[in-house]
Amino acid sequence: MTPAVEIWWIWVAAGVGLAAVEIVVPGFFILPFGVGAIVAGLLAYAGLGVEVQWAVFAVVSGVLSAFSLVITKRIIKKQPGATGSNRMVGTRGLITIAVDNLKNAGHVRLGGELWRAESESGGDIPVGVVVEVVAVSGIRVVVREVETE
Repeated sequence: MTPAVEIWWIWVAAGVGLAAVEIVVPGFFILPFGVGAIVAGLLAYAGLGVEVQWAVFAVVSGVLSAFSLVITKRIIKKQPGATGSNRMVGTRGLITIAVDNLKNAGHVRLGGELWRAESESGGDIPVGVVVEVVAVSGIRVVVREVETE
């Protein structure tokens, strides 16, 4: 056997090892190198030279890394904005029952929904004041007064 053929198992072992590491590491940045190593191992088994093996490893790893980057960008771009109750953050509403954090009282109308409210500053907010939601805490929204012009 030629030296190129004798090292095929090193490439394959490296590829399998890198694929195994990918399982415990977040993201897909190691897997392309594992696939590149396995392809290089197959070429070594076929008897191609070490230079060819390294070149193919580099090309396959680079192409797969670039491809995974493109796919990742598309997936991230399609993520929806805030969902559930977090969609309320940044919206404005009108206080319908005075907010008093000490008495655990207060309601705000946000769109067509009535939410329990608490003041961000801890102070009272009277009825009729326009507020903005700064956070959602359980089934309550945390609000602050908005300066009206």
